[in-house]
Amino acid sequence: MAIVCQNEGNCYMKSNSGITILVDEEGNKSSVLISVKNFKKLMNDLEDLQDLDVVYKRMSLNSKPIPYEEVMKELLGNAAKK
Repeated sequence: MAIVCQNEGNCYMKSNSGITILVDEEGNKSSVLISVKNFKKLMNDLEDLQDLDVVYKRMSLNSKPIPYEEVMKELLGNAAKK
């Protein structure tokens, strides 16, 4: 990645992965630009990690698992028996 400056104070580092890092006059990284596609993927990945975090926290409580049939009965009532 090379630093490119168009005007004084308007510099950036661009990679082949679609990520652009804005840098200030001293070369310090200040912001990141990513495509909407990469942003959506990042948000989906983050949501998956948050779901896993919930699962691991619940597993660490040493609680007894609830059988599938019992969950369905509670959610659907008598309709689950059909």
